[in-house]
Amino acid sequence: MRLWLDERPHWPRAGDNPALFLNAKGGRLTARAAGGIIAEIAQTAGLDDLTTAHVLRNTLATTLVRGKTDLSWSPKSLATLAWRRLAGTACHPTRTRKTPSS
Repeated sequence: MRLWLDERPHWPRAGDNPALFLNAKGGRLTARAAGGIIAEIAQTAGLDDLTTAHVLRNTLATTLVRGKTDLSWSPKSLATLAWRRLAGTACHPTRTRKTPSS
């Protein structure tokens, strides 16, 4: 992740696009393109099981639950947490989701 953050400013239109991940033309990387990249990395690594962004999110969630992390905040926060973990930055939920019992 740190390598990408160092490389990103040199990509086309990087200064014009606030997206974290860019495609070759400098646009926002789509979910479909990201899925293709994840599948390619998994295949190169020799993983036999289907590897998708969904599987990676579930793996992260399982790891957090096993570590007794509070997951009462939103699923969108889980995706943000995944990217921050990859980037090596601290992750703290900023708001708590209201539940019917609270």
